[in-house]
Amino acid sequence: MQAKTFIRCASLALVFLGTLGLSGAPAWAQGTAFTYQGHLASGSGGANGIYDLQFTIYNASSGAGVVAGPLTASAVAVSNGLFTVVLDPGVGVFTGAERWLGIAVRTNGAGAFTTLAPRQRITAAPYAVMSSNIAGTVAPASLPPGGSWALSTTLTLDAGTLAIDPVNNRVGIGTSFPAYPLHLQAGQSVARLDSTANTFGSVIELRNTTAWPTYLGAINFNNAAGTYPGQIGYLATNVMVFRTGGAERMRLNDSGRLDITGTYSSVIVNNINHYSGLPYPTGISATSDSVFGTAIRASSDLGTALSATSSDGLAGLFSGAVQINYASPFSKPQLHLKDPSTNGFSRLRMQTGSRPFWDIAVGGDNSLRFFADGNGDVVTLQTNGQLFVKVLTITGGADIVEPFQMSEPELSPGAVVVIDEANPGKLKLSSAPYDRRVAGVISGAGGVRPGLCLRQEGRVEGDQPVALTGRVYVQADTVNGPIQPGDLLTTSLTPGRAMKVTDHARAQGAILGKAMTGLAAGEGLVLVLVSLQ
Repeated sequence: MQAKTFIRCASLALVFLGTLGLSGAPAWAQGTAFTYQGHLASGSGGANGIYDLQFTIYNASSGAGVVAGPLTASAVAVSNGLFTVVLDPGVGVFTGAERWLGIAVRTNGAGAFTTLAPRQRITAAPYAVMSSNIAGTVAPASLPPGGSWALSTTLTLDAGTLAIDPVNNRVGIGTSFPAYPLHLQAGQSVARLDSTANTFGSVIELRNTTAWPTYLGAINFNNAAGTYPGQIGYLATNVMVFRTGGAERMRLNDSGRLDITGTYSSVIVNNINHYSGLPYPTGISATSDSVFGTAIRASSDLGTALSATSSDGLAGLFSGAVQINYASPFSKPQLHLKDPSTNGFSRLRMQTGSRPFWDIAVGGDNSLRFFADGNGDVVTLQTNGQLFVKVLTITGGADIVEPFQMSEPELSPGAVVVIDEANPGKLKLSSAPYDRRVAGVISGAGGVRPGLCLRQEGRVEGDQPVALTGRVYVQADTVNGPIQPGDLLTTSLTPGRAMKVTDHARAQGAILGKAMTGLAAGEGLVLVLVSLQ
C-alpha cells in the first residue's frame, strides 16, 4: 500500500440505543461508545482487504493535546474503501469543548502505522442535537454526565423531590407545584448553607432594585390561614421593623434608636448597650438630646415594678439627679422599699466615693434607723414617736420655746409676757415691775430664732413661741439704771419691757434671766440668758 493512503470521507454519529421521539417515548440508557464510518482509498480506488486502524482524540486540530487514545481497531474489513468501527473513548471526553479525531492505518499486522492528515473535526449527530428537546419520563441513567439542558415545560424529578418550572421561573423542593421562585416543603423544612472557604461565612441577601421600593426585603412568618402574623423587614428608609400578631411592635433605625410598641416620638430614644468592664454592668443605657432627657417610663393601675437579681441587689449608676414625679405637682411620689422577711431590713444606702456609707433602714423592730458605717445606729425613731440620738446639735436657733395662746392680739418678738390669771393657760403682756407671774420672752427678736419648739397638738397648743430657757433678745429699758452684762433682769413698769434688778429681795420669784449684753440708756434689745426664778 502506498503512503498516499487516506481517509476520503468520515462522519461521527452519537446515537442512543433506542428512539427518543417527540411523542414522549422514554429515553434509554447509553454508554460512551460511538460508531465511526469511513472510506479508505488506495491509489485511484477504494481499498479492499484487512487493515489495522488506530484512532486518537485531540483537543486541537494539530500538534499535541491528546484527550483519549490511541484506540486500536485490529483486522478491520474494508470493502471498496468502506469500513465501520465502534470506538469507546470512555467518560469525560466529550464535555462540550471542541474535539478532533486523528487516524493512523497499516496493513493487517505488518509494519508501522501511517498517520493520516488532517485530523477530522468531530461534530454533533442529529440525535445528539435532538436530545435537548426530550419530553416525557427519563430514567436517571439515561442522562449523560456534564450535559446542558434547556427546558420549555415543567421538569419534575423523583416524585416531587425537585420540580423546575421554567415558564414561571420557579423551583420547588419537596413539592411538584412551586408557588414561589423558591418553594421548600417538608415535614420540617431546614435550609443549610455551609461556608468552607470564606471567613465571612454564608450569606443570605435580600435585595430590591425597583425605582421606588418600600421594603428592601422581609422574612415573613406565616400560618395556615395565610395572615402573616410575624415579620422581620427592612424598609428603604433604613429602618428595620418587627411585627407580631399582625401588628408592628418595634423599629430599629440606622442610628441605633429602638422604638417599642409602635410609639415613634423623637423624645423616646432607647439604646441598649453592653458594657464589658466595671463599674458598668450589662444592662440598658440611654442617651437623648431632647428637653426631657432620658427615662424608663411605665404606667399601670396596679403600679410599676423594676426587678433585678444579683449578688449586690439592684444597683443604679447616675451622673445627674434622680427625681420621682418631679414634673407633676398633682401626683403622689412614692419610693417603696420592702423586705418580705419580718426579721430583715429595708434600707436606702448612700455613699460618695470611698467614704463610709449611710443607711436609712427599717429594722426588725420596725424602727427607722440612720446607720453610719463605722459608727452603727446614730439615730433611731420608734413607731410611738420616740427619737433616740447619740448627740443632737441645733444650728438654726438658740432658745427652747413653747407655743402659747395670748389674751391680747399678736405681740412683737422680744416682748416680756406674764401669766394671765383671768384666762387660765394663756399669757399676756407684762405691765408691772418685779412681777412674779413672769413667764418668758416672745422669741424671734434680733434675728435669733427658736432652736427647739415643744408642743403637743390637740392638748396644749398656741400660736406664739415663748422662750423658756436659752438665749433670746428681750425688749428692755433703763428706768432702773443702765444695764450691764451680768445684771439680773425682771419685768418693768413699761409694758412688755425688762429692767435690771436693784431690789433683790423683791426680785425673788420675778427674775427673767441674766443680761449678756448692756444698754446704757433708753430702750433697746438686750441679749438675755433666760433662767426663770
